[in-house]
Amino acid sequence: MNRALSALGYRVSPDSWKLLTPVLHQDWEQVAEHIDRYDAFEDNPIPQIFKELDVMYPGSKFILTIRDSDSWYKSVKYHIDNLRSPMHEWVFGRGRGIPAQNMEHTIRIYEEHIKEVRDYFKDRPDDLLVYDLKEHNNWLALCEFLGLPIPETKYPHANRSNYKTPKYAGKKLTWRRIRKRVKNPILIFYYNLRGWIPTR
Repeated sequence: MNRALSALGYRVSPDSWKLLTPVLHQDWEQVAEHIDRYDAFEDNPIPQIFKELDVMYPGSKFILTIRDSDSWYKSVKYHIDNLRSPMHEWVFGRGRGIPAQNMEHTIRIYEEHIKEVRDYFKDRPDDLLVYDLKEHNNWLALCEFLGLPIPETKYPHANRSNYKTPKYAGKKLTWRRIRKRVKNPILIFYYNLRGWIPTR
């Protein structure tokens, strides 16, 4: 979706993850400073604050990407692997930030989020596009929703994995992973101390 929106001319935020701390602080002015620099946003924590953003930016359009739960779980399990992070602890709950250890719970959080978004926009069909990754693998639905002409370029696909190659391969990625293994537990401890991570 990032690549698709970029191809349509939108300035897509490359680092939405930086908003986690201001969101936890309820510092919506700092969130707005980031939001105002771009046209479109994806990745956490954006999906978790869609209601706040809807109030802050009336008239905005929202896209809910979905796929079958088992396929989604397989993907998120692969990408998160066994690396705990403050973001995933916040999304899935205290002590439950590693999907591989909590399949049933992780899928339930995913399905509850989909229902919450659908229910919130149930009377505003023009503001929400439910984009099924199996059905909508082309420009048509997206461009119709955004009121844009279909570009001549091929619809982009990214993050496709065969789940066989280790997520963190190579020296650079391995070193990055080591740094996160040291830093993340400290941040999680601090966030828990402040009561910012829900028990779910």
